[in-house]
Amino acid sequence: MPACCIINCISRTDNAHKIKLFRFPKDKSIRQQWIKACRRNEKEIKINSARICSLHFANECFEMKWTMPRSTNVSATEICRLKKNSVPTMQLHVEK
Repeated sequence: MPACCIINCISRTDNAHKIKLFRFPKDKSIRQQWIKACRRNEKEIKINSARICSLHFANECFEMKWTMPRSTNVSATEICRLKKNSVPTMQLHVEK
């Protein structure tokens, strides 16, 4: 079960608090900033499966986007997405 990789953060996918988890970006320079925010080195993080939760991003890092309906019976819905090049800056030093 995915969990936030910020040290001492307890956010997981089973939380009912509408916390979203985001994969590390493919862009190497942005990814390095995410790794630095985790206060870990790259060898300690499995980049392909690691996540950071929405609690660590400022409100300006999010935007509302409309989904594309997958069939004619389903209407489009608006969802919250992380903006490209966003970097975690909030609550990075979580106390135990």
